[in-house]
Amino acid sequence: MDIYLAGRRIQRDVPVGASFVDIMGFSFAGIVEATRKTVAWDRLIPPVDASAFRNVTAMTNTARARLRDLGDAEDGAMDKNGKMVFIETLAPQPGKGGFNCSGFAKWMADGLYAPLTGSLLDIGELKKKHIGQRGSFISDRYEDERDPFFGLDWSRNIALAFARREGGGGGIKSCDVRSLPYWKYQEDMGYAARDIPSILNYLALTEPGNIYIASVNREFGQDPVLRQHTHVAVVLPALDGEGRFSCSVMERNVETSLERLTGRGDFIHLVRVKAAAEFNPPSVR
Repeated sequence: MDIYLAGRRIQRDVPVGASFVDIMGFSFAGIVEATRKTVAWDRLIPPVDASAFRNVTAMTNTARARLRDLGDAEDGAMDKNGKMVFIETLAPQPGKGGFNCSGFAKWMADGLYAPLTGSLLDIGELKKKHIGQRGSFISDRYEDERDPFFGLDWSRNIALAFARREGGGGGIKSCDVRSLPYWKYQEDMGYAARDIPSILNYLALTEPGNIYIASVNREFGQDPVLRQHTHVAVVLPALDGEGRFSCSVMERNVETSLERLTGRGDFIHLVRVKAAAEFNPPSVR
């Protein structure tokens, strides 16, 4: 027997211990019972409490209603004072201003962070590079010219701000989704993009109530071609009372889809952030 989750095979050739003819007469419950020692059914088909996703669903609905108010701008973000600026220079944006993908992820995170702290996240803190904890001597040479790990550092710094607020003393990688039973994590890159829907389904089953900041990794540029983190998105997975999986993907001021996100690169890195009832993204002034 092969086991699939969200269209991806996660176990192959699991012995059932009966002839094919007998198996054809089994109920599904009979198949589950026959493979209870070799398949983690308690994780794959647990009792689902839809209330565990109440905050995720509320965040999705609130953000969805506010998307139409947001502008788009290269390198655009909101600073800790609520002003629209450019990330690289912190210079004010002209007019109403807007967000790029990183600025939008910060705006979503600010909607959780401000109710907790009374302040917005600091762009300077989110831009901090963690040289020596990712990359190699090859990529280190291009930190200033190419900034190949910007999206990874940015997403990790957002997640770490919440972890520290909750008393977490872990390092910069402490909020990473790194250890899963059916998929291989690639250091500095994440997981194969094609596996992300099934991974998010599994995370919804085993860690209900989280949202994730995704950083897309792909080959980019010329002379040389480097693996870079080129895009950031926010994903909000949920299950309903029947265990049906859904996932909102919000990136650069629009709601898209997992198909669109996974088509952006070869690998996607995920960091955890806990959803909360108090979610109020700041208004753009």
